[in-house]
Amino acid sequence: MSKTGSFGGVRYNTNKMDRQTGKLMSIQNFGILQEAAHNLKPEEVKNYLKSWSASNTRVKDPQLHVMISCKGRENTKEELTKIAENWLERMGYGQNPFIIVAHSDTNNNHVHIVSSRIDKNGKKINDSFEGDRGNRILQNILKQNPHQSINEDVKKLEAYSFSSLPQFKLLYEKSGYSVREQDGNINLFKTGEQVKTYSQNHITSLLASKKTNEKRISQLQAIFKKYSSKVDTTLRQEHQNLAGGRKGKVIGYKSDLTEQLKEKFGVDIVFHFKDGLPPYGYTVIDRAKMSVFKGSEIMKLKQFTGNRPVQKYSEADERALIANKYNVDNPKQSKLLARYYKIPEYKINCNRQLSSLEKIHYQEMLNYFFDRNSFDNLSRLNIKALRESGEWFLLDVGSMNVITASEILNQNHYDTLNNSVTDDQEVDNDLERSFSGFNTNVFANDVDDSKARKKRKKKVKR
Repeated sequence: MSKTGSFGGVRYNTNKMDRQTGKLMSIQNFGILQEAAHNLKPEEVKNYLKSWSASNTRVKDPQLHVMISCKGRENTKEELTKIAENWLERMGYGQNPFIIVAHSDTNNNHVHIVSSRIDKNGKKINDSFEGDRGNRILQNILKQNPHQSINEDVKKLEAYSFSSLPQFKLLYEKSGYSVREQDGNINLFKTGEQVKTYSQNHITSLLASKKTNEKRISQLQAIFKKYSSKVDTTLRQEHQNLAGGRKGKVIGYKSDLTEQLKEKFGVDIVFHFKDGLPPYGYTVIDRAKMSVFKGSEIMKLKQFTGNRPVQKYSEADERALIANKYNVDNPKQSKLLARYYKIPEYKINCNRQLSSLEKIHYQEMLNYFFDRNSFDNLSRLNIKALRESGEWFLLDVGSMNVITASEILNQNHYDTLNNSVTDDQEVDNDLERSFSGFNTNVFANDVDDSKARKKRKKKVKR
């Protein structure tokens, strides 16, 4: 949870959206701009929040920037958005303008909230002990009749059109449930707890009640035909993320076309394959029209993939792909990335630089953090302090940014970094640990509050 006066959190999150690692989930209470809110530019959002906050000039840092995350994919981004909206309401921010952006740049689903700390009457919203209070409220939300939302979700999925038991099971699996068959029954699990059982008769009845949406098939055929001629259809393997950026087994396939279909039309493509071999079929989950189709009903697999060979990369190439998503502002940063990702420096071809607004955001966030925490707690931000050629850099692994520490930290914090962190941390050893995924601990007001933090399963990060 951070406070600033520049609302740099807006640009931080819209940059994620520009890089297709973030998605705007909710934007509320933007007055006369609300009708076109989803089309607002970052500066328009920031200016509205600044204007809203200008009614109280005594508050120097009116920005509220909060992250709510879960373990792995335990909650979908839609579920986290509902949790965030409920949290804002209970914390007193429900009537304020706010945006919620879901990030997909780590192994843990998480959303960011940006709002104003000033209410509509110009009064500052109470922020006393807000870290602890925010966590208590979050835990209460999560405990508040969780089965009610699950039951609503199950009923919504039951309303989908599907034509076979495999489609029925796949729909639930891709909606965040574990599906197990036992004695002819289908058992659904969510977060390790059994939440629903379908008897064989119930499933038979559900299947018999469904009708194929022929009209939607025709629409999708036209959409697939149009976009397959415009967008690259080459399949790329998706792998398990292992420690140190290594890639595990193949867990899926995607292409520019599948990503475009999901983004524009709410259509998920699930490829079927075995042992990492190229797909032999695919299923279409149409979230927009609540239907599941066999892929060949829409377009033959060879046509859908352009009959091109699957794009594969060596481990070094995979590391280079990750490294080149970072910014590089100077040669030392290139050397640092090459050393960290164990690749030759010539493979570093980054074409992005950190913007001045991003630097301001880091400056405000990190100095606020280090006013209250030691450098030993830096991993909570998924940021690593590393030295290259005698200079300190901060590697934001989650956001894929390299930050020159001397440009961001004030002199006291930079001196503390110099004296408290081991010179030239063991990068090779560091790579043996996972560099993706957010730590879900809270930025504690009291760094000794470790016992309380250990009891929390989900955290608000500040």
